[in-house]
Amino acid sequence: MTLRSPWGPVVVRDVADGAWVEPTGEAEDAIGEHLWAVRGLVDAHAHLATRELSTEPGVLDDAVTRARDALAAGVTLLLDKGWGDDTTIRLIEDVEPGARPEIEAAERIITVEEGYFPNFGRVVEGGELREAVARAAAAGRG
Repeated sequence: MTLRSPWGPVVVRDVADGAWVEPTGEAEDAIGEHLWAVRGLVDAHAHLATRELSTEPGVLDDAVTRARDALAAGVTLLLDKGWGDDTTIRLIEDVEPGARPEIEAAERIITVEEGYFPNFGRVVEGGELREAVARAAAAGRG
């Protein structure tokens, strides 16, 4: 792969096991000029469970579509900030990694009374918040 920078010389690289390496042999394919090569984009704040702000439970099939659309758009790492249910965690468990971006996800939002939307997420007493978060983290599901 030949990479041309507007600020410097031409750089030629191969890709092996998902990483840039020094080239070996002749190029098999020319991908064109005036292109940028990036390893992938990061979506640092997502909620795959739903397309719009609501308090409705997520729909797994819709979340899978959103994840695959993100991958097709070049997103290779997606940070899902959680939802009122475990839709994104089920997506991670059900969809092979190559068919979706790498996803780091919170499971259910943990909140105190009146700390978030009514009837949304897991509501705990203020004094129990730290323990509830620790239990969720120990469970390892986001």
